[in-house]
Amino acid sequence: MGSSQAASRSMMAKLTPREHVAEFFGFYDGTFGKASAIVGPLVFGMVSAQAHSQKAALSSLLVFFAIGLVLMLRVRSQSIPVSDPHSITGATRL
Repeated sequence: MGSSQAASRSMMAKLTPREHVAEFFGFYDGTFGKASAIVGPLVFGMVSAQAHSQKAALSSLLVFFAIGLVLMLRVRSQSIPVSDPHSITGATRL
């Protein structure tokens, strides 16, 4: 699950204007980070209680990953060269 969060944060870093990085990441973490910490366990618990099966509960969470995959595949982005002075990190090639 950590890899999907890393991928979404990387994509957000590529799409965020440099002058608004702090604002966008604050909104991202405040909205999606906190919401996923609540919604995931809530859905897991509800499905597990209704189906009396943790396998069914785990498979219900796969729906969220599928939705995320579909949304990520629809995003179009361009690669930023590492030596680009306008990149977010401002890193240069050695």
